[in-house]
Amino acid sequence: GRIKAVKLTGHADRIGTEEYNVDLSLRRASSVSDYLVNNGAVEREAVEIAGKGESMPLVGCEGVVGAEAIRCLAPNRRVEVMLELF
Repeated sequence: GRIKAVKLTGHADRIGTEEYNVDLSLRRASSVSDYLVNNGAVEREAVEIAGKGESMPLVGCEGVVGAEAIRCLAPNRRVEVMLELF
C-alpha cells in the first residue's frame, strides 16, 4: 500500500556528550526524512522525527575502548522507521 505516515527515531552511541548525541540522533532522523521526501516516497507533512540520543542502546560494549568500541557500538547508531500504510 501507499505510505500514510512515517515516524523516524534517530539514535546515537554513548561516545560524546548527551546533548551532542540528542542533536546527532535528530540529524540522523532528519537525513532519512529528507531522503524519503526528496525521492518521492512520502510527503514531508506525513513525516514525524524524534531523537533519542544515547538513551536506547542495542549493545553496551562494557569494557571495550578505542577503535574497537567504535566498531562494537555501531548498532546503536541507527534510525528506526515505523510506517503507517493506507
